[in-house]
Amino acid sequence: MSGWLCLAVAAAVAALVAVALCSIARRARRASAEYERRLSPVERLWLVADRLHGPFVNQLVLEGEGTLDPDIWRAAVAAAAVANPGARLVLRGHLTASRLRATVTPPPIRVVNGAAWDGRCEAGAPFMETPLAPRTGPTVEVLLVEGTPPRVIVRTHHAVMDGRGTLSFVEDLFRALNGAPPIGATSPLTDVALARSLQAARAERRIEDCLAPTGRAVTTETRGTRWRRVTVPGKHSRLLPRVALAVAEQARLQAGEDGADGRVRFDLPVDLRPRAPGLRSTANLTGMLHLEVPPEATALEIAQKIETMRRDGLETAFGPGLGVLRALPLGLMARVGRAAIARVHRRGRYLASGVLSNIGRLPLEQFRGGGFRATAGFFVPPGVESTPLFLALTGSKTEVQLVATMPRPLADSGRLEELLAAIAGKLAEGH
Repeated sequence: MSGWLCLAVAAAVAALVAVALCSIARRARRASAEYERRLSPVERLWLVADRLHGPFVNQLVLEGEGTLDPDIWRAAVAAAAVANPGARLVLRGHLTASRLRATVTPPPIRVVNGAAWDGRCEAGAPFMETPLAPRTGPTVEVLLVEGTPPRVIVRTHHAVMDGRGTLSFVEDLFRALNGAPPIGATSPLTDVALARSLQAARAERRIEDCLAPTGRAVTTETRGTRWRRVTVPGKHSRLLPRVALAVAEQARLQAGEDGADGRVRFDLPVDLRPRAPGLRSTANLTGMLHLEVPPEATALEIAQKIETMRRDGLETAFGPGLGVLRALPLGLMARVGRAAIARVHRRGRYLASGVLSNIGRLPLEQFRGGGFRATAGFFVPPGVESTPLFLALTGSKTEVQLVATMPRPLADSGRLEELLAAIAGKLAEGH
């Protein structure tokens, strides 16, 4: 093809993309006036966490093969954002009047250099530390990471989306990449409103009495979190119970005699959407189960306990004082949070031993389009300095991805790596 013809074709493609984006923008303006939802107390907590730990974001990483054309992805993201106004939200109002409102601006595309990143930790990936801005936007962005292999990262502020909501948006994004119409998610329902409609269970009071999986903090002066990823080959039955047992074993081993008065209890995020069939939402519709793991428990007993709690609807239990958070300034809540972080590290006792999020098998076969095909995927959970561990579990047909985020005072001296190696070893034993 001659040079002038190449230029003509490129210009025509650019013109078509521009026309498509203008059409999408007009539709977005109409849709934006129709979508707004109240900021829930839990989402308000995530705004505080962003101030304390920032950036407090969900990060879905897709590794694959092929090419990453920014123009193609930009058009697809804009199309998916029209059908999913939750991808265009910004914070408006203050205190009890706080709400999330859709704008006309789709999530941006950023092309970044990932040549120095191996996808196993934060080293070489400074682009994953960029804050997302709740008041000015964006609260969602898509990174095209150039390197070997090429990667796509979808980053969503946790105050506007949970992990399942992020996946819903990504599924629509790939529909758009393949020329199919996005399904969309437009419900303004909040987690608390959904729980109340289900006659939510009564929340139990908890205290800071839990052991950390890697032992006590050696110093409380270090700030921030670290993350690490380990891949375990094969299929694994009762994955979550077995991981809970492995982490509990390490917590008691690291505590030794000091752990005699400590408990091992985990927070298990649970998607609330199945409680309302047909509901499509990208919001934070996540409940929480609180799983205590006693010594000598078995995987079968843990699995049965989780099933019983879910059957009883305990994931819908929200604390009775949660509504008070609507009236507290974010700055005041952040000061209280900083004091809590220092206290739990000093005492070596936490509200939970960790968060174990079993996201399940990712539909990698659906994550192809625009010249890119995903071969692996994982979530990097947000860092929480007051929680000893945040472990995200994702799977495929051939392997399980373990990604752990941990406060630096607990992750130092190779302790985070040792914990992940112990979990992987336990899973390999039962494979």
